[in-house]
Amino acid sequence: MNQKLAKLDLLDKVIDRLNTIENKIANFEQDLTQVKKRVSRSETNIDGNYVLISSLEQNVSELQGETKRLSESLLDSQMRGMKYNLIFSGIPESDDQDNEKCEVVLTKFISDQLGINKNIQFQNIHRLRRRRDGKPRSIIARFVNYVDRTEVLNSAPLRLKDTNFSINPQYPPEINARRSHLFPLMKEAKKLGLKAKLKLGKLYVNETECESYEELHRIMRPVDQRNDNNSATRVKDRREHLTANVATSNKETIVGK
Repeated sequence: MNQKLAKLDLLDKVIDRLNTIENKIANFEQDLTQVKKRVSRSETNIDGNYVLISSLEQNVSELQGETKRLSESLLDSQMRGMKYNLIFSGIPESDDQDNEKCEVVLTKFISDQLGINKNIQFQNIHRLRRRRDGKPRSIIARFVNYVDRTEVLNSAPLRLKDTNFSINPQYPPEINARRSHLFPLMKEAKKLGLKAKLKLGKLYVNETECESYEELHRIMRPVDQRNDNNSATRVKDRREHLTANVATSNKETIVGK
């Protein structure tokens, strides 16, 4: 009898443990269900975030494009505003700088150095700020007549050759920076016998826009193939020099990063 009671008591304990385990399993399943719901909500939020991020990236891309267009439009407006301007460098300053009459000085320079003796009218003439190298301050002049401006500019290369004077169009700083970067490319292209021209802030080589040594290398390949044997050595030497420039340019880019 005592043995049966002991077995029943043990059975009750086992049943209690099973009930406890079942309750824990039920609670675990309930918790698991809640986790699944949260995961599902998170996945939904993530999908929504992906859509939002994609939309934001598109908006950023559009804004960058619009910013670039506005920047180019502003540059274009600035260049139009400077279209009638020329910068004269190397003209000595008067001893009495405060009372210097720039128009008289410039008119005499145009007559003496360029051989242009005509009544050229100016909207505005003034010296630029003082230079750090101690050289005379450049004079910027805005012409009334664009034809006069063109005549003066076109006469400069021949008349001012081997002198300390120079005449250049006025460009915005950003365009000047672009031209400084592209000028060595233009010289290299001309050494290769290619047709190269700087037009404002762009370089065209054989009618193709060119911005780097790599692009110049690609442009010259078909030209290289058409060269005869007499110029083959010269072209080969220039190609090797150009390849070295490409390598140096790439190295500088990597170091800069």
